Amino acid sequence: PPSLFTGTALASPLVAVAWDEAVTPSSDVVLNVLVGYHFSYTVKAFDADVTDTVQLDVGATTGLPQRASVSAGVVSGINGGDANVIARNFTMLADVTQAGTFFETCYSATNANKDPLGIPLTIHRCIIISVELPIMRWFNSTTEGDNLTPAEGSRFSLYPGCVAEVPLHATSVWYKVVFGYEAYVVEFDGSEVRIPSLDGVSIDTSYT
Repeated sequence: PPSLFTGTALASPLVAVAWDEAVTPSSDVVLNVLVGYHFSYTVKAFDADVTDTVQLDVGATTGLPQRASVSAGVVSGINGGDANVIARNFTMLADVTQAGTFFETCYSATNANKDPLGIPLTIHRCIIISVELPIMRWFNSTTEGDNLTPAEGSRFSLYPGCVAEVPLHATSVWYKVVFGYEAYVVEFDGSEVRIPSLDGVSIDTSYT
């Protein structure tokens, strides 16, 4: 016979499986993922009928993005049941090739209603993630000596034995900024020839 709810003493033969909305991400929200950072969320389903079990599967149609995995189900119980709750964890470590892309992963949860208690019921949830592109900009100089980035095309005079320091100030939403440079020699005819590096040039980086 079906078990009884402790609070109501009512049999629960046709209780539907449901998502634990306090844990499972909504299908209406896009989750943001950062390149190079571990990202995870939990999908959890339950059936309030303590006699039922729940199965939680990843949809075969959408599957999983590369560099993502979903753990095996962890079974627990509520309302006095032993196996009427199941949870799985999605984890991903996105790489730079996935930046700017969206991925959808779908799940289905099915309870194990047995005749004459009712037929098994299945619910579905699709979750979308977005691998964020970096949003970068220079902090441009507005006043001499403010140690911000000179305007594009700025020229500096340098003499043998002297040191020239050029401040560069950049910001990136979500990501760490890494500076590099390209060096060119301006020929007498005005053409520019790229060279591998400039002797004596170094880049000192600090973060705030």
